[in-house]
Amino acid sequence: MTDTIYLYLSLMLAPISSIVTWWAARRKRRNEEVNDQQTTIDRLLKRQSEITEWIIQLQRDNIRLQKEIARLMSILTPEQLIQYQQLTRSENE
Repeated sequence: MTDTIYLYLSLMLAPISSIVTWWAARRKRRNEEVNDQQTTIDRLLKRQSEITEWIIQLQRDNIRLQKEIARLMSILTPEQLIQYQQLTRSENE
């Protein structure tokens, strides 16, 4: 009777250990996948932050340049203003 139990246990041990190994490996793969995805998300967020800072700096530069253009336009004589308007019209056409 005990020999029969040991025989069945030994026959069941290989499939059970295979299932446990498969399950553990699957779980490990999933964890590695999640870690890879998190790393990618972190890199993308960092890049997005850098690009956002760059855009903000460009917007600040643009505002500063617009103010400088407005200041320079305010000191133009009427003749110079007419010439400037003619130049910008010809560039836009």
